[in-house]
Amino acid sequence: GFLTSWMEMHGADVVSVEQQESDVWDFVPYHIDDESKWTSVISAKRRNNEMLKYSFWYTYNALGMKSKVHYGRANELPEELGKFDISVIAMVLTHMRDPISTIISCARRTTGKMVIVERLHVSKEAQGKPVIQLIPDINNMRYDSWWYFSQEFFYQLMTLMGFRDI
Repeated sequence: GFLTSWMEMHGADVVSVEQQESDVWDFVPYHIDDESKWTSVISAKRRNNEMLKYSFWYTYNALGMKSKVHYGRANELPEELGKFDISVIAMVLTHMRDPISTIISCARRTTGKMVIVERLHVSKEAQGKPVIQLIPDINNMRYDSWWYFSQEFFYQLMTLMGFRDI
């Protein structure tokens, strides 16, 4: 709710996109012999998502916000949402199995600028190149984050989609 409230306080009409309650997360599909471990991970993530949702609505009501919220998939934004002068994608792409479709979906609804905020971190070999690097492996068991991105990746993708002021 912080980013939404900040944008609204600065005059923006905001439409936030949040995942549906039925969508837990794009978990990395590790092979786990004990299914109960996976069930507890999913339950904990659901509780966390509920707490985030409650904190958003608490902030929304406490500040008297007027923004709209769309519950659905960011990679399938419906036409009914309309067009946006500016789209902001902040710290979510690393958690998505298919971040490119989310960027494309937002770009199709954007008439002006797009702001993408992500942690930029790639291996030394990949620096300076347009890459997405897979985070999880059998040793680190990162189940909730998929990708590291290079700045050049975002630059090249946004240029391909016609954005010039990058």
